[in-house]
Amino acid sequence: MKNSSKSGLFLIEMIIAIAFFSLAAAICTGLFVSARVISRDTYAANMATLTAQSVAEVFKATGGSGEKTAAYFSTSVNGGEFIIAFDNDWAIIEEAYTDVGYVVRVTIDESSALKQAKIDVARRSDLNKLYNGYMGIFSLEVKYYGGGGGIEA
Repeated sequence: MKNSSKSGLFLIEMIIAIAFFSLAAAICTGLFVSARVISRDTYAANMATLTAQSVAEVFKATGGSGEKTAAYFSTSVNGGEFIIAFDNDWAIIEEAYTDVGYVVRVTIDESSALKQAKIDVARRSDLNKLYNGYMGIFSLEVKYYGGGGGIEA
């Protein structure tokens, strides 16, 4: 009789210990998944910032020329804007809309001596939202005042 009560108590202790570790494992798994999502989003934000800054530097280096800036990225200006496509690893895609992960939309205003460019970086799925005022991952406005010059693309 004494053996059965000891084994019953041991069994209850084991069930409680297994339940505790199962709960802890479930919580940790959820934390690891959310950490992965946060890490991916942070990486995308960092790359979007660097990409927008690179486009802005090319815009300034070309003397605020939209045509030269677009040519540097192997694309062309259409209606005062151009789009640069990137894959999910942030490599430029020459052929538009083939495995696109991210897009950079550059809107250029060269109507005065102060040339301006608005650079919006977004996920491919959010491209249409950019036309409705959506900021995307990162947005940057750059202005250039100068009498031409700059580098040739």
